Amino acid sequence: MIHVKRTFLSILALVSFFNSVLATAAIETKLPSGINQIIRRHKLVVVMPSEDSKPFFMTNAQGATFGLDAMIAKNIADRFGVELVIDRTAKSYDDAVKKVAAGMADLAICHLTVSLEREMSVAFSTPYIQSKHLLLLNRKATIQYHLSETEYSDELAGKKISLGVKSGSFFATQVRKDFPFAKISFFNTDDELYTSVESGAVSAVLTDEVSIQNWQSEHPRFAFYVKKLYRKNRSGHIAIAVNWGSNPLLQWVNLYLETIRNDGTLEKWIHGFLVEQVWKKSQ
Repeated sequence: MIHVKRTFLSILALVSFFNSVLATAAIETKLPSGINQIIRRHKLVVVMPSEDSKPFFMTNAQGATFGLDAMIAKNIADRFGVELVIDRTAKSYDDAVKKVAAGMADLAICHLTVSLEREMSVAFSTPYIQSKHLLLLNRKATIQYHLSETEYSDELAGKKISLGVKSGSFFATQVRKDFPFAKISFFNTDDELYTSVESGAVSAVLTDEVSIQNWQSEHPRFAFYVKKLYRKNRSGHIAIAVNWGSNPLLQWVNLYLETIRNDGTLEKWIHGFLVEQVWKKSQ
């Protein structure tokens, strides 16, 4: 009798277990594509390039990724109730876009500038930061091109100037359109890019305001050798990349950005990382 009772209780336990599994599966199958995959695997995979881009994503002494974009990624993962996995294997920003397009990552949150070319491969969220575009001109070149008094780079568009850009960046795809007569050099890292214009190896480089702000804070003598020229009506919209097949996930990300923008969280984070530079205390 005791044996029969134990068998009956075991059967009840198995039935209860399978019912819970089926119930969970039913809930998951009701979730839309993209979101469902994240919940099922219990992981949110976010891709960022291997080279740090301060203050958006950086590597601390323990080898962990931190920064504004890392904080956004962690907050998204927490709201899904899943583990955050940051993939730092992308060789460039364009490579990060390719990984999202191929389904190798759920999101690219990495100081990523929206462009028409990239929009053909992935969908972009609403922007969460806007950064002005700059041309950094070696001060000897300002004399050569008679630009010592100007604040804008438009006058250089028709000149045969030696110009540097970072490989796989937004500027790498735009430079030929804006400077058709320039001699273009491509650099793999920010260090190589900015050092090239400081030394005079190239006359100028294209970049954005946030990137050069952090470089200059760590290299104060840079301003002695380089002049900033703003580009009229040119700025980059920084946004999150989502696979084209994950429209529900894109809608969720847009709602998320609207939520943290409205409650002041996004502004607080941006001020902390870009203005107060609190990240320097975490290195």
